[in-house]
Amino acid sequence: MEILSEKTGPLGGIKGDAFDDGVFDGVKKVTVGKDKHCLGYIKIEYEKDGKFETRVHGTMETILGELKEFSVKPNEYITAVGGSYNHIFNYDSVFITSLYFTTSTGRTSPKFGETNGDEFLLEGKNGGKLLGFHGRSGQLLDAIGPHFDTGVVKLGQQGGTGGNAWDHGVYIGVRKVVVTYNPPGISHIIVDYDKAGKVEMRQEGNLKGENQVPGKQYEFVLDYPNEYITSIEGSCDLVPGLTNRVRSVSFSTSTERTSPTYGGVCEKTFVLESKGKALVGFHGRAGLAIDAIGAYFGPLPVVSVVKLGQQGGTGGNTWDHGVYTGVRKVVVTYNPPGISHIIVHYDKAGKVEMRQEGNLKGENQVPGKQYEFVLDYPNEYITSIEGSCDLVPGLTNRVRSLSFKTSTKRTSPTYGGVCEKTFVLESKGKALVGLHGRAGLAIDALGAYFGPLPVVPPAENKLQG
Repeated sequence: MEILSEKTGPLGGIKGDAFDDGVFDGVKKVTVGKDKHCLGYIKIEYEKDGKFETRVHGTMETILGELKEFSVKPNEYITAVGGSYNHIFNYDSVFITSLYFTTSTGRTSPKFGETNGDEFLLEGKNGGKLLGFHGRSGQLLDAIGPHFDTGVVKLGQQGGTGGNAWDHGVYIGVRKVVVTYNPPGISHIIVDYDKAGKVEMRQEGNLKGENQVPGKQYEFVLDYPNEYITSIEGSCDLVPGLTNRVRSVSFSTSTERTSPTYGGVCEKTFVLESKGKALVGFHGRAGLAIDAIGAYFGPLPVVSVVKLGQQGGTGGNTWDHGVYTGVRKVVVTYNPPGISHIIVHYDKAGKVEMRQEGNLKGENQVPGKQYEFVLDYPNEYITSIEGSCDLVPGLTNRVRSLSFKTSTKRTSPTYGGVCEKTFVLESKGKALVGLHGRAGLAIDALGAYFGPLPVVPPAENKLQG
């Protein structure tokens, strides 16, 4: 496994000798010394595979006073390097005059040296970990820059050495994978990547394979960004008379969904995954077939809208309101023994759009009792739905009760009769923006979409009389 890092800088002067400590697992301690005008000495204690290595830059020759150090605590790492640099007239050159560090817990080190000249703050993207330093030094510390973890790891290729090398690099995520199986192995792959919200397609291999006969294509579509690939399982083996090839692949996702196995599984199996990360790119080798495959795993996609699964039964028909800007009003009908009908007034770009599901008269075909819950939208929005569901004697599982909580800490009455099997639909920091479920003569099941908070327009300026 290769950790991909980003090299920033260095900032400071151009004299002294260049140094680059490279990339480690992390920084455990930094010791700094200064002379009268600037920093002259830095010692870094790195950790690599459970062992410690030290690198020293600058010298102790001009250091005044005691050395100062900053230790990183267990389960903590440095995420930012700040400081300053300036032209020191006594030395007629530019040097680092101060340094400080910020960690993943929000802790900030003491300042080493004194702020003097141009200030800087270098941070890892998405809170990336400091993995190493580079810069310039001689008798003093001329310049410094960090290596930060990008959050992306490159997993080595599985398969053979035939064909030509290819590398898709790193994208934001994967939307779709199309695999072609052409016995005896995988001959072609198409990947639809997400690149800043747009689809970019990449493909490798040969659709007709070794036999020059069209293979069978299989498509695996992700509900991206709500769903992403978390692991790739496959197998590879020698093809008689040819080289080692990828013989089968399958994909598992964040929703615990697993694709069919494409191809024929052989003895030499492999798994490509990195816990807590999502597939963001492929690399490998290909010619008339996919000879080898490797992967990049990186940060999880940013989900602006999350879809929460349905609670309740399997009766009725599926319905899905999709995603709106927000919710202005909900009208619930209770018709014993459960919720029989729901009306939602959504906000759609400033206009009201009404959607309704279920049956006002319910199973008994007698008008139920309606309850209305109005929001002070956009100043108020629904943050969670609480409910219960259970079997109705002689019928299927149904939604038996509902209540709503809002951003103003207001809670609606509980509509219906609460039973033992309760549920909560919510997503921290998001607002209700849509509902989905199942319904016939009643609300059989209910799920929800939660998304960005509504934008509150600025208050109008009032003229003072």
